[in-house]
Formats: sequence, structure tokens, C-alpha cells
Amino acid sequence: MVKNNTQILWRKRQITIVFALTIGLGMMLELVLLKHYEESLIRDVQVTVASELAGKTSALSAAVNRRFAILQGLIAFTDAVRNHGDMTMHFDEFAEGLIKTTSGIRTLIIAPNGTASLVYPHEGNEKIIGTNIFSTARPEQREALLRTLSSQQMVLNGPYQLLQGGFGLVARQSIYREQQFWGLATMVIDMNAVLAEAGLDQQGEYTRFSLRQLGGKVFYGDEQLFQEEPLILPVLLPDSQWEFAAGPRISWTESVKHQMTVVRVLGYSILVLLLGLLYTALIWQEQLKHKVMIRTGELREKSDELNHAVACLQASNLELEQFAYVTSHDLKAPLRAITHLSQWVEEDLSDKELSETTKEYLGLIRSRTERMEQLINGILQYSRIGRVNLEIADVDVGYLIKQVIEELMPPDDVIITIGDGMPRLQSNPTMMRQVFANLIGNGIRYRDIEREGHISITVKDLDQYYQFNVKDNGVGIDPQFHEKVFGMFQTLAPRDKSESTGVGLTIVKKIIQYHGGIIALDSQVGQGVSVTFTWPKTFNK
Repeated sequence: MVKNNTQILWRKRQITIVFALTIGLGMMLELVLLKHYEESLIRDVQVTVASELAGKTSALSAAVNRRFAILQGLIAFTDAVRNHGDMTMHFDEFAEGLIKTTSGIRTLIIAPNGTASLVYPHEGNEKIIGTNIFSTARPEQREALLRTLSSQQMVLNGPYQLLQGGFGLVARQSIYREQQFWGLATMVIDMNAVLAEAGLDQQGEYTRFSLRQLGGKVFYGDEQLFQEEPLILPVLLPDSQWEFAAGPRISWTESVKHQMTVVRVLGYSILVLLLGLLYTALIWQEQLKHKVMIRTGELREKSDELNHAVACLQASNLELEQFAYVTSHDLKAPLRAITHLSQWVEEDLSDKELSETTKEYLGLIRSRTERMEQLINGILQYSRIGRVNLEIADVDVGYLIKQVIEELMPPDDVIITIGDGMPRLQSNPTMMRQVFANLIGNGIRYRDIEREGHISITVKDLDQYYQFNVKDNGVGIDPQFHEKVFGMFQTLAPRDKSESTGVGLTIVKKIIQYHGGIIALDSQVGQGVSVTFTWPKTFNK
């Protein structure tokens, strides 16, 4: 008792330690899973923001480049109309048509030798006409002028606040004729119109956007966004690029805070539930172990009793088999003696005239002793089914049936046909021979003597079994006796009119059931008997 109490106390301590370790591991695992899930949610938000950013970037690039194409058109005009008088005459009309379908073009300027002589529109730009761009340029503009003179490519200034008012971008490109500097083409773009065309006239409902010059000053959106690990795509320009940033309205972590709160509550609830189930399972396991120990002891006792019973049964079966053998031997000996005595009596009296009654009595003695011997053999065969090891061999069923028919020696008025497709299978040939011998023998024995007898044996393949059918056109059996004929010592004909022992179909049924098959009988009086049974393709009992 003390030892059991000590074991129980030790097991309780073990359960406590295991439970505590499980709680710690569970908490750590849940934190890792929650962190992983949070990162997954943030990636989903980033995918959404990236998709929106890509669309805005594409729209912004298209809006800017469409306006840069206008400056290229202005340069093409100077190449096409080289006479200054003609250029002055057609400039306003050309410039108006050039910007007619594009909003946000504040000013177009052609400056031969750097002097702004052609300006569109005139209104609001009167102070520009006649000024020399090189001398009036701001310091940051001079650097851009030098770059376009040396590269002969378009350069940009801004975006910044324009002197004329508003927020704009200035694009310039030097014009050369015959390798000589001819002048400048300038375009002032209203950035608010460009941003509006790109859908950036207002921030997104859930997304913030910011634009800045490469590594420079932010000219659109919140400058703080660039400090919050935003997604950034470049907007390519003729001589540089802008950095276009996007991020959630709040931080990435805050953007998934609501979902994570729900998941954490759900996760911790599940963890508590699992820990409760674990604790219950541990307690239940201990209770179960205790019950198993008790039950194991009981089963051990029952097992000993069962082993003893099996030993007794085996001994009883051995005694029964010996008894059946000895009994059959001892019973056959006097039967054979009676047969011999009847023959000797008939031989001794052969020189005397025997009455018909005496001859009949002597014949009955021999027939009854023969039937008694058959009955003893049948009982012995029945007792051995399932108790002896069977020899399994390759059986040609068609050949086996032909042998059975030859042994039965049917009379000439009985025609027996064997159907096609008789199989070869692995089975015990002796037991299969007994089945067909009994069924075909019954067909011969109980034929209708008023007509020619017909017996057919057919087979059908049923996956793991073969279904055999033995059918005759004999006297038939009344349906009320269909079950009775399978009983021990059951015959439908009177004993004095039939030599049947009444054990044949009993043996047939037991053999078939021992092999895992089934047997069925179909018959009507005067319409013959049809017996159907199944037999396994491979027997391994």
C-alpha cells in the first residue's frame, strides 16, 4: 500500500511537470505562430499596396511622358519652319493645337540664342517675352541649362513654386542646327494637373503616397512616409527619376492590428482549451492505467482458465476422434460378420429349394448391413470435417467430375452433361469429390423412372468464388422439405424403399460451409432439383 501511494504521488508530480512544460512550449509555439501569421497578413497588405502603387506609377509615367512629347513636338516645329518670320506667324496656331487636348501646359517658349521671342500663351507671360533665359535663370536652373547644352537632351527643373504662381515643372531642351547652338525650347507644366490625371489629386482611402526627387526633397505627400519602410517604385524621367512611395494609412503593424487581436483571442482560447483537454487526458490516462492494471489481472486469470479449457477441449477432441475411429471399427466388424453369415447360410442351403420369402429376408439382411456400414462411414466423415489438416492441391474440376461420374456408373437412361469453363483451383480434391459425388448420386438415385434422366453441371465466375450448379429433372422435393433434407439422418423416402443413409447432404453442407461457401436448393415436386453452391478459388484455412 505504501509503495502504491508513493507511485501515485510520483505520477502526480510527473503530470504537474509535464503540464508546466507543455504550457511553456505551447505559449512559445503560439507566439511563433502568431508572429508568422502577422507577417503573412502584412505581406498580404503589402501585395495590395504594391498593386495599387504599380497602377499609380504607370498612370503617372504616362501623364508625364505625354507632356514631354509636346516639347518634342515644339522642337520638331522649329526644325520644320526655319524662317523666323514664318515661325512667328504660325507659332500661336501651332502651339494652341499642340496643347489643345492636354491639360496642365502653363507655357511654351521658343528662345533663339536663349532669348524668349515666341511665348504661348501671351496672357500672363508678357514679362517673359524678350528676356534672356541664361541671364534670368535661377541658380538651380543654370545647372540644368548647362546640362542640356552639353547633352542636347531634355532636362528638368522642379517641381517647385513658380514665379507666376502655382506648383510646376520646367522642361528644357537645347536646339542645334548644323552642329551649332540655335536656341532653347521650354515648357512649363502644372504638376497639379499631372497628379490629378494620375489619380493622385487626393490620397487613397487606405493607402498613402509620396513623391520625391531621387534622394532629394519630397514634393508630394507626407515626407514621413519615406521613414516608415514604404514600398518604392521609380518614375523614369529624361534626365533623372522620381521615387514614388506607398504605404498604409497607419504603420504596417497597425494595419493588421484588428485581425491580429481577433486571432490572438482565438489562439489563446484554443490554447487554454487544449491545455484543459491535455490535463483531463493525463488524469484520465492515470485512471485508465489503474483500471487496465486491474483488468489485466482479471484477464490473466481468465486467460489461464481459457488455456485450461482449450487443453481440455483438445484432449476431448482427441478422445472423440479416437472414439469415432474405434467405434466405427468395432461396429463394422459385426456388420461384416452378419453379411458373411447371411451369405454362408444361403450357400449352405443352395442345394435345397429356398422359398422366395427366405431369399428376400437374406437380401434385406445384406442390404441393411451395407446401409449401416455406409451410415457409420458417413458419421465418421462428418466428425472429421474441420478437425484434420487438409491436403491442398491443384484440382481440375472438369476432370474430377468425369471421374466421379465413372465411379457412380449411371444407368443408360441417365444423361449427364458438364458445362463449359470448368476451372482449375487450389483445394482439397477429396472433399470436392464428396460434394459432387453426393449431388450427382442423388440426381441418379431420385430420377423419374417414367422418363429419360438429365443431369447438368455448370459453373459461373463470381470474383473470389466459383458458383457451381447441379440440376436434374428427377422427382423433385416439396418446398416445405427444403431445409429438412440438410439435417442429419433425414430422408424423404421410406427406409424400406430407399437405401439412403440421410447423411449425404448433411456432409455436403458442412464441407461447403467449412470452405466459406453457401449452398441453396431450388425444387418443386415433379420438376427436378437444382442445387447451387459456391467454392473459393483458393482455400487457405
